[in-house]
Amino acid sequence: MPTTTDADASHSPGESSSSASPSRRDAFRRAGHVGLGLALAAVPGTLLFSREAHAQEMTPEDVLTFALTLEYLEWQYYKQALSSDSSLSFPGNAEAKFTEIRDHELAHVRFLEDQLGLNEDENLPSFDFTAGGMFDPGPFDDYPTFLLLAQAFEDTGVRAYQGGAPALVGSDALTPALQIHATEASHVSVVRRMVAEEGLAPDQDAWIQGAGAQAPGTLSDYKNNAIYAGEDEMTVAGSDVAGIGDYSNELVTEAYDKPLGMSAVNAIVNPFVGGGGGGGGGDENLITGFENPGVVGSGEPISVYGDGINSQEVVNGQFVAEVENYGGDGRYPGMSVKPDGLGFDTPLDLTDTPVLQIDIGVSGDASKALPVHGQILTSDGSQINDTSRVDVPADGSVATYYFDASGNDGLDSVDEFIFHLNEGDVDPFTGTITFDTFRRRESVPNGG
Repeated sequence: MPTTTDADASHSPGESSSSASPSRRDAFRRAGHVGLGLALAAVPGTLLFSREAHAQEMTPEDVLTFALTLEYLEWQYYKQALSSDSSLSFPGNAEAKFTEIRDHELAHVRFLEDQLGLNEDENLPSFDFTAGGMFDPGPFDDYPTFLLLAQAFEDTGVRAYQGGAPALVGSDALTPALQIHATEASHVSVVRRMVAEEGLAPDQDAWIQGAGAQAPGTLSDYKNNAIYAGEDEMTVAGSDVAGIGDYSNELVTEAYDKPLGMSAVNAIVNPFVGGGGGGGGGDENLITGFENPGVVGSGEPISVYGDGINSQEVVNGQFVAEVENYGGDGRYPGMSVKPDGLGFDTPLDLTDTPVLQIDIGVSGDASKALPVHGQILTSDGSQINDTSRVDVPADGSVATYYFDASGNDGLDSVDEFIFHLNEGDVDPFTGTITFDTFRRRESVPNGG
């Protein structure tokens, strides 16, 4: 639980001072925990790690709750695209196809709600399908953008079901989840063919490709191609499939589509969740999407600090810091975000949005994990600290970190956000730290 402290209890930049919701159905309570190489942490202030990076147990309810959020997203995406508020013009039979897909997604939503004991739309979040203005024009104003995001959501969704399936083994939900997965795979094929026919990726196949898979068009820079991360993996169930037969690595790897861990899915989807809705408006709770290079750097509203910084800059809507021998014992480096330089009325009031969310990626020595913990500085000199430390694996994967500061005093007068990086009794770090999409929200989302 984050705690509020006086100013001398911690430190500021540059100083060198030494639940998950209860189960709604008895069936899930009886099912118990099933081990899974995925991480899903609903504890405030924790980090969701990728499947390969960290093993943690999940319940079937965890998986279905997360799946429901994805199904809500896909249903709402097609529902809004087909509504009278959309300005899209669909060629040929595309409108009929997307109407059918929309209805499939709604059927999935209603089934998952029933399994979780929810009323209709009880957990339906709002969505911003521009991802805070990242996609401009928005998908409901531009058919190519609509197609590209449809492919992104479908390809991500089918890999997410693969990632979550092991946690459903032994539960009654496994068979219907696999049925949903099969239908989502059919959606993948239909949408990918439409994208190819529109000329956006004319050579792509109707299935997700393996090694070398690349998001088409304007998606190519999104999250460093995170939608297809891991598709070049050569190990399947412990067997090395490289060089099987007289085939290329691309053909071999696409024969075994790879699952996505919960953290990877979160990093892809979260920019679209929790906004003001629609495909043309921004997210009022977005603190920064790191789209403006002019606010990044030493002395700017957004900066990393401490010894060993080789560079810090905005690259493709991400804040990228290259560091060498960064942090370690007796050093207190970190990242600072000051909202008064980002166009907000300050001090910033977080009373209604006390949860901070940021996507973090680290690459460097794969044997090293980068410890991170958050801090809020208030205008009266108090500090709200995340008392837990989380470790981001340096394997290039992107993870979503939630800092839940609810219940603390001083949230109505916030001056600065701090993310402490690699401080304390740890080895120095050399590599790349990437920050993507920093926002505030009312609560930690389902599956977060």
